[in-house]
Amino acid sequence: MKHAGPSFNIADGYEVWLKISFLPSARYRPDVRVTRSRDGRVIFPFDGCPRPADFASHAEAVEAAHQSAEHWIRIDQTSPE
Repeated sequence: MKHAGPSFNIADGYEVWLKISFLPSARYRPDVRVTRSRDGRVIFPFDGCPRPADFASHAEAVEAAHQSAEHWIRIDQTSPE
């Protein structure tokens, strides 16, 4: 999966890419990719992962994407594979 867009540093040791898509339904969908920097392992998304919801505003989609990234990073920090 290619992710164009900015990379964010939410937590040391992880890179987060974010893309917000504007849908024909006039809603916004966040697309997030989280990788572990030390080994390049993709933490999120993974096969069978939950799909993002659609949001009424760009700001809501960005906030949801950040929360999602923080969630998956916390899980990886607690129990890395």
